[in-house]
Amino acid sequence: FGAPQLDTFVTASLTDNLDLRSAWARLDQAAAAARQVGSSRFPQVGIEAGAGRARSLAPAPLGAVESDQFSISVPAAYEIDIWSRLRNTTRASEEDFLAARADLEGLATTLVAQVSEAWFNVVYQRALLRLLDEQRETSAAFRDLILLRLGVEASAPDVYQQQQRIDGIEAQRILVEAQLEVALQRLALLLGRTPNTDLAVDRSDLPELPHPPAIGIPTSLLAGRPDVRAANHRFAAADYRAAVAVADQLPALRLTGSLS
Repeated sequence: FGAPQLDTFVTASLTDNLDLRSAWARLDQAAAAARQVGSSRFPQVGIEAGAGRARSLAPAPLGAVESDQFSISVPAAYEIDIWSRLRNTTRASEEDFLAARADLEGLATTLVAQVSEAWFNVVYQRALLRLLDEQRETSAAFRDLILLRLGVEASAPDVYQQQQRIDGIEAQRILVEAQLEVALQRLALLLGRTPNTDLAVDRSDLPELPHPPAIGIPTSLLAGRPDVRAANHRFAAADYRAAVAVADQLPALRLTGSLS
């Protein structure tokens, strides 16, 4: 839109917005869950160790006998994925990760639109205030002109009517000031900042809009939507989990061993 300050606000929102940071945390959580589930396809190896001391009584003249006991073992287990149960479980977790990533992209897209809309609203309300001030000055000058003509060509009702117009402009200005304050507070929250933050919006006129982007055919438009892609990934994850549920009804082959 040819507005450098808007670009700065958008960049700040993509870094500091609290909802977006929460979405990043959920994406990290989904990635960790996918890694945890994927580890089940590899052999599970552990180590166990123990130490003890025993004392036993013996007939005379031996007396008591003491002994130290030490043990160490390395157990291992591995499941042969005959019915692709583990593989499908891993794929379902990977689809959950891709769905979380698409949710993050959708939230970022929505956030950029909300920041842009809030910024445009601030600029619009300021331009409206400037227009109301010009109208008030013009109406006040016209009222003063009527007062000079009072008793010659103008009457008291004319003065009263013009004063009503000025009062109406003042009432509109109060509403616009309130809407401007709401727009500034909304923009601050979208940027992840506290209310009453001075954003110092330095623009007072709306920028010229560029030509609208090419939309394309509806199928490609839908395929590029993050929410649609997230729904597709969740559907695929549910399909894989259905296959896992079927595999759970079949016998499983697990190999276990231990070296002590």
